[in-house]
Parts: sequence; C-alpha cells; structure tokens
Amino acid sequence: MNEKLEQIRKEAIKQIENSDALEKLNEIRVNFLGKKGELTAVLKSMKDVAPEDRPKVGQLVNETRAEIEKVLEEAIKKMENLKREAQMKAEVIDVTLPAKKNAVGHSHPNVIAMEEVQRIFIALDATDEIVDEAVRVDADMLLTHHPLIFKGIKNVSDSDFIGRRILRLIRYDISYYAMHTNFDVMGMADAAADEMKLEHREVLDVTYEDDLSREGIGRIGDLPSKMSLIECARYVKECFHIGNVRMYGDPAKKIKRVAICPGSGSDVIQNAIDKKVDVLITGDIGHHDGIDAVACGLPVITDLRKYLYLT
Repeated sequence: MNEKLEQIRKEAIKQIENSDALEKLNEIRVNFLGKKGELTAVLKSMKDVAPEDRPKVGQLVNETRAEIEKVLEEAIKKMENLKREAQMKAEVIDVTLPAKKNAVGHSHPNVIAMEEVQRIFIALDATDEIVDEAVRVDADMLLTHHPLIFKGIKNVSDSDFIGRRILRLIRYDISYYAMHTNFDVMGMADAAADEMKLEHREVLDVTYEDDLSREGIGRIGDLPSKMSLIECARYVKECFHIGNVRMYGDPAKKIKRVAICPGSGSDVIQNAIDKKVDVLITGDIGHHDGIDAVACGLPVITDLRKYLYLT
C-alpha cells in the first residue's frame, strides 16, 4: 500500500509539473483527488487492510492528498499569474483616448451573463467533488437542491471549505443557484402526496396566494382509507420503498387526514395542529419535537430522508 501511494504521489506531481494549461491541471485534480480518483480508490480498498494497519494507511493517504493539493494549488496560482501578466502586456491601453460608449440598447451585464448560460450541471449538494465535476464538464452554471451557503458569511477566502468552493466557481466562471425551499413548494410536496394517493388536498403552510392559486410548504390530504397509526407507518414504508420509519404516538390511533412535509417538519408542527390533521409525515424531525407534537395531540411519522430529500 505504501508503494502504491508513493507511486500515485510521484505520478500526480509529474503530471502537474508537465501541465501547460489550467484545464489539464483540473483534469489531474479529478483523476487523482476526485470521487472516482486514484486516492479515493485506495480509501475504498481499506477494507482489505488489516485493522491494526488502517490508521497508518489512512494517515499516509491524507498526507499524500495534502501534498498533491499543495503542489496543484501552487501550479494553478503560477499559471494564473503568467496568464495575467501576458494579458496585461497584450492589452495596451491609451488613457488619453475617450472611453468607449455602449450602443443604444446595450444589454446589462447581468443579462449578458444569463444569455451565456448554456450548459448546466445539476446535483443534490455543492460538494468539492461536485464543483470539480462542474469544472471538468465545462458547465456555465451549477444548480443544486441544497444551498452551498446555509449561514451568513462575512468574507470569502480560501481559509474555509465554503470559501474555497465559491472561489473555485468564480475562477472558472460558473454561476451558482440553489433551488431548495422553492422546489419543496412546487415539486416535492405534490410528488410525495401523489405517492400516498392523498385526496382532497390543500397546502399545509401557505407562503404565496393570489386569485388563481395557493402555494406553500407541505400538503394535507385524506388517505384512501382510514387506518391505525401503525398501519399508516407501514403504508408510508410501502409507498416510499424504505425499510424503516420512526413513529411518535399511539399505534392504535385511527388516521385519515394527514399532513406531509418534505425535509424537516419541525417548523410546520403548529400548522399541522391548527389544521387538525391526524398525523404529520415528514423527512426529518428532532426527537424532542416529536415528543412535544404528541403531547399536543399530533402523532408523527418521520425519517423518510431517502425519498423526501433525494427524489
């Protein structure tokens, strides 16, 4: 294993040193460090390593990855500096000339950017591997379900993984957009309700309303037939093809009117109580939230992540 890691390290550094374009450097990153790269293959083969040797091998893999990343980043920065210097030499500007004027009707830069988006890469999360793959396929935009940024940030730098991903997207001119709550509103909830064959539907938590429609988080509807809570849990497993669910409440309680919410359902517990549904079905919920819901008369069926997060 040590010899294999040393061979990977030497080959990666050799290819980096012989590269003459940023695109080649990115291919090297994907080939050696990506989710299907050589180092990842080594990690997957750890099951064949003796248990007492795994910590040492894992450390060697991390050291090899760190060295390749360091050499790669240095090569990228050097190549970008050379490219920038060449551009500056080629772009001689006579500051005594009047500035160029845009023609009448010239498009706003934002419009130009939107018009240039032709190749879109779609994924669930904006992980390092996904960003690398978007770069590799020369995407103009990365579109994910889960947002890259969940909390407010005060600066963007390469000192943390979020900043590094943002800078990498900027470096390769890749626009980024996340469709999380809006996709839950306009897609996931109805799809889940369809799977359960819910009838007489309405929106659980209305976030938008006009003369033509009401939209929002989750759906409420009637089951095809009345059943006990334990039977409803089994029906949920059958509908979404999952092995297990977590249930809060009296197994014998009769269920007819249900609320279903993609993702985390903690924020819609009160909505479900106010709508007087018999059970809340959700992708995820905290243990104490589930107990509190039952105390308020609302049973909960949860842990449907496989469907309500990934479908």
